[in-house]
Amino acid sequence: MKSVKIGGAKAEDGVNCRVTMWANGAVIIPNGPAYDKCALTAYKGENFTGDTKEFEINTYHNNLGTWDNSIRSFKLKKGYMATLANNANGTGYSRVFIAADEDLEVPVMPEGMEKFVSFVRVFRWNYTSKKGKANGYGEKDILNITCNYDWNVGGKSDDPDVEYSPIRQNLGWPSWNDINSKSGVTHLLGCNEPDRPDQANVSVDAVIEMWPEMLKSGLRLGSPAPSSVWVWNGDFFNLIEQLGYRCDFAVAHIYEENKNGASLVDRIKTLSNKGKGRPVWITEWNNGANWTNEYWPTAKGPKCDANSNIIYNEDGSTTEITRPLSKANAEKQRQFMAEALPALDKCDLLERYFEYDWVQDCRALVLGGELTPAGKVYGDHKAALSYHKMERPWEEWKICPPFPIMDIDNDYRNITVRWYDHNGETGKKYILERRMDDETDFTTCREFILGTDYEAGATVKFTEAIPCISKVEYRIKAISYKDTESIYSRVKTFVRDAAIAAPTLKGEAISTKIIKLTWNNVDGAKAYRIERSVKNTEGFEVVADNLNKTEWQDVNLQPNTTYFYRAYSLNSAAERPVSEVVEVKTKAFGIPEDMHQVRISAGSGSASLRWAFAYDTFYRIMRADKSDGEFNVIAEKVDATSFIDSNLKNGQTYFYKVQPWNEAGSGNETTVLEATPQAGKYLHLAFDENEGSVSYDEWGPYDGTFLNSTVFTEGRNSGYAAKLTKNSKSYIDLGKGTVSRLEDFTIATWIKLPGGKGRVFDFGSGTGIFMIAAAGGSNMKYKITCAKGAFDFTVPMKWSTTEWNHVVITQQGAEMKVYLNGELAGEGDNAKLIYPKDMGETTHNWLGRSQWAQDAYCDHVYDDFRIYDRAISSDDVKTLYADGELTFNDSSTGIESFKKETSSVKGIYNLSGMKVNKPGKGFYIIDGKKKLLRSK
Repeated sequence: MKSVKIGGAKAEDGVNCRVTMWANGAVIIPNGPAYDKCALTAYKGENFTGDTKEFEINTYHNNLGTWDNSIRSFKLKKGYMATLANNANGTGYSRVFIAADEDLEVPVMPEGMEKFVSFVRVFRWNYTSKKGKANGYGEKDILNITCNYDWNVGGKSDDPDVEYSPIRQNLGWPSWNDINSKSGVTHLLGCNEPDRPDQANVSVDAVIEMWPEMLKSGLRLGSPAPSSVWVWNGDFFNLIEQLGYRCDFAVAHIYEENKNGASLVDRIKTLSNKGKGRPVWITEWNNGANWTNEYWPTAKGPKCDANSNIIYNEDGSTTEITRPLSKANAEKQRQFMAEALPALDKCDLLERYFEYDWVQDCRALVLGGELTPAGKVYGDHKAALSYHKMERPWEEWKICPPFPIMDIDNDYRNITVRWYDHNGETGKKYILERRMDDETDFTTCREFILGTDYEAGATVKFTEAIPCISKVEYRIKAISYKDTESIYSRVKTFVRDAAIAAPTLKGEAISTKIIKLTWNNVDGAKAYRIERSVKNTEGFEVVADNLNKTEWQDVNLQPNTTYFYRAYSLNSAAERPVSEVVEVKTKAFGIPEDMHQVRISAGSGSASLRWAFAYDTFYRIMRADKSDGEFNVIAEKVDATSFIDSNLKNGQTYFYKVQPWNEAGSGNETTVLEATPQAGKYLHLAFDENEGSVSYDEWGPYDGTFLNSTVFTEGRNSGYAAKLTKNSKSYIDLGKGTVSRLEDFTIATWIKLPGGKGRVFDFGSGTGIFMIAAAGGSNMKYKITCAKGAFDFTVPMKWSTTEWNHVVITQQGAEMKVYLNGELAGEGDNAKLIYPKDMGETTHNWLGRSQWAQDAYCDHVYDDFRIYDRAISSDDVKTLYADGELTFNDSSTGIESFKKETSSVKGIYNLSGMKVNKPGKGFYIIDGKKKLLRSK
């Protein structure tokens, strides 16, 4: 760059030029930043005549004003990409134009755009090579890749050496807002492995219904990537072709066994054929996978490093694995890569390939941060430029049928046929045709006129009462602005259900306010309806509808009152039978029975009481300073099964009684319960019960409930532990608000990770509010996100998959630390001071389960899970690792503690009376009192 001048001036990236990748090197593009503001010039006349308008990059130009539908020609500067579309939201007929080799001049707009452009979005074009790696950004320098994706939308997209591509991983995630606001990207990938139940798991029809949202980004679009080049691709592109939806390249994964360079290219050609000639991206590939059965010289053997040296454990033993990176296996993979890469580069149909590394060590490019022999071949390989000009017949405009979707309302009495208008302003109208019962021909049911019955790019709807005796079919065709007709859409067929029986209804009162109704499962029923009356034969009203279970509770009723119920089985049959009327009377109030399963535990400054649930009961909490002293009421009307008494003095013993009561009177008090709060203690699950399905919290109210085959098993030190089973979707639920009282904290646990990864814990209220620790093979990620903000950091972790791991996470103000087996593993700076309590009262607080439903469960084993309400020291961590217990004395002195960042005091003074502006941890005078500063 020092010797390069542009127009006599020194070349400066971002000032008078743009420096970006060019295959395996770099290119200097003059006037880069200046051209960003005028990358595309549009004209109101053909052949570049008339008024002009310049379009800058990245902006969604979707409110064109006088330029709406007025672009008649345009010029796109070299080094840029532009997407033009019929509809202002980016949908409808659209095309991507790429000026890769020279300025692109379009003197006359293509058919379908000659007077129908309402959306423009322009991007910088990147000259990537074909070579990438799935989730490979961290290895970009040793593998020399120029493109990357990570099954998400959060990757780094401002690196001039590596282009990042986001993905719509499944139908629900990442969000469209995150995708459409992502800067520095030019391509968007469709769903990952839609054919697999453990991945996107979605049908072609469902993806097609989603596809208009993909179009709104204006990005160059890749198809969903099934796990192999099979039927899914063909079905998808057949529909895309019929509907005229834009999809710019075909995507798949290739893991078939016994492939070589030539057979890989054959698979790419097959995929392109299924994609109607489109170029191809292979977003995951390797020389087979852990589920394929090809021959490897070393089928099993000791785990090796990147240089095929055997790795020995601390005790001198080795770890046997399937298909290790032995010298023979390494050479087999090296030869495969040496042959495959040149073949892939010579295939002009292939734009990009992303090697996937996590399919056994024998196939890895990188192990332990070092290149394997195959990795060296991959890293040294100089891949070709990714993009090639080619004929693109699939981009030509045609009037297209819609993709109709048929719905039945919750009453099973009305049909709605709806479709997205992809034709936009190039369409004039839709004709809906119908054929019923024994009719031989379709007849016009209704016409929908653009501008009168629907708006361009909107959803068109038609609803009618079920018109048939047995069957009705619908189909649709479109009429273009040129009065040409589309082919017909797919036929949507509705068949009336067969007549069914009424349910047999039963009812019982379970409290003064609740009646439980149950009924049999009726063959052919799609849902059930419940009606209620206070009279036996009249005045029935619907109280529950479209129920898909065979029981329901009617709540908020009056005590000692008779109610009448009847039930319907629902489907689309013309007749709808009703059950016999059931008469049920709610219970009258009675004095509560004795309480059961009453427990108490003591933590830091608090005592936690809980008991078994009972209907129609409130609870009175009483406390005394002595077991035989005077008990005073501290809570009169507790409508729950737990109570936390806070602001207690650590080291002092408190005594409690609980008494149930209701309108009929008070029940018997419990025996005296005793608790002595201890500083620092917040939650402790020892998992030593070895029976039942609950591990009781010894310090707080957060008992761990075992769900989905979680069981007790052999633990450490002759104790017991909690074992999860991935295939059973096991996890442990800690109840509501587990960390809602925490600021600074320590979370510590012993854990076995047979699978090597997965959630250690996930505390939150869904995918928008959560605090997680997730093991990731060779690392662990901590993340917290809530309304206050988000923070995350990842630390390297040498997890054992066979032995116990001791994990500790601490937060003290902004300082985050992670320890593994007594030693510091990594640190993070939580600058926004986001604490667990900032999430509010979280509802999903789990061990071994994620807030994301699609995430895998785990085979974890937990022992001694504990939380402290402060960050413990490194010495304390070592004490826990050595199975010692911690004691804290800050509260036993009677001295109050505080944290500066949460304090509202105006003055902080040292013990000599001098004002302190930047106090560290220690004792100070605050408001005339001696207090302990816990953290900065």
